[in-house]
Amino acid sequence: MGEIGKPFAATWGPLFVSGHSPVPARGQACCVPDWPRYCLEPMSPADFERFSRSAIAYNVGVALGYRGLIAIDRDTDERTIVEALRDVFRSIYRRGGIPVAKFGSKGNTAFFRWAGAAPFRNRTFTSPAFGVMLELSGAGRSTTLPPSIHPKTGKPYTWRTARTLLDTRVDELPALTAGDVEAIEAALSPFMPPPKEPIALRPRVSASELNERERIRHERYALTILERETAALAAMQPDSGRNRKAFDLACRVGRYVHNDILPPHAVVDPIVRACEANGLVQEGRAAVLKTINSGLRKAAGDALPDLRASTQGGR
Repeated sequence: MGEIGKPFAATWGPLFVSGHSPVPARGQACCVPDWPRYCLEPMSPADFERFSRSAIAYNVGVALGYRGLIAIDRDTDERTIVEALRDVFRSIYRRGGIPVAKFGSKGNTAFFRWAGAAPFRNRTFTSPAFGVMLELSGAGRSTTLPPSIHPKTGKPYTWRTARTLLDTRVDELPALTAGDVEAIEAALSPFMPPPKEPIALRPRVSASELNERERIRHERYALTILERETAALAAMQPDSGRNRKAFDLACRVGRYVHNDILPPHAVVDPIVRACEANGLVQEGRAAVLKTINSGLRKAAGDALPDLRASTQGGR
């Protein structure tokens, strides 16, 4: 079936028998033209044999998305990020399925089967401080498998679990749902860039500079934002970024809490009600509150927009 020192030749057979779509690779890149078609259907046995018999010692990869195969690549060993994700993955594994994971040069890549109603969407979570934190990969992407040689380290990839993709079908892997993706997004939100404001209002002002009339104006302004944005949040569907929307909204109006314009419950309660309406709370009320609180913390120190300046500029 294969030869020592030729990763693709040695492993395509067991991978194919286990229901996967193996592909030959050079380094970390699949070397077959138009290879994403193998995310829908594996290459022919004749092609498998042709690449196996080649004098080139091809690495072996697997086309993701085939039969719902998903790879989650944690691309960092930063302790705070690992800890932020721990509870999310414990919850996923607690539901059952055979854990399968591999290691290249850092982090960890684990495999799952997509169980969401909507098509899976590839995602990359990036932090200004830590770079790429996590990649969620399905159709249109591939990943390199053991015993391929890592192009940077010169060492073989290794399996981190007792079971591997060579002896585990996709339907035996832990299920990944839209709610899990949103929980991952919520866990990583504190590390991600703050939301951009639709309009940059300058200069900023301190709450201590406001008279009572101006305080009331800021309160109405903040409540108007909340009313409009929570209505949009309430209408969002699963796997559409509901958690990120809740986080962004808490970030945006958090300044009004920190500047004593609104009490915390005036911000938290409407966002929670919106998440009840869109079903996000069903995935875990504690996770929703954690998302909102993360957004509020992100807004700490933000000054208020100068509403007088914005009004004058609009005349």
